[in-house]
Amino acid sequence: MSKETKAQRVERIKREKDGLDVLEDIYRYAKSGGEIDPEDIDRFKWYGLYTQIEIFKAKMTTRSTLC
Repeated sequence: MSKETKAQRVERIKREKDGLDVLEDIYRYAKSGGEIDPEDIDRFKWYGLYTQIEIFKAKMTTRSTLC
């Protein structure tokens, strides 16, 4: 079986959980400060949130503040 391409991965992630359904996850990650699931990182882009990935740890960065 061949390895999944980046485009195939994104499409699979969208089928599993719509990007617009992750708002509660965004708040949960913001409150807990825990490590973010890499697949959720791609879904957060639907809300305009992008990340900087450091070795094995993702930190959310955005120009707006979540209230």
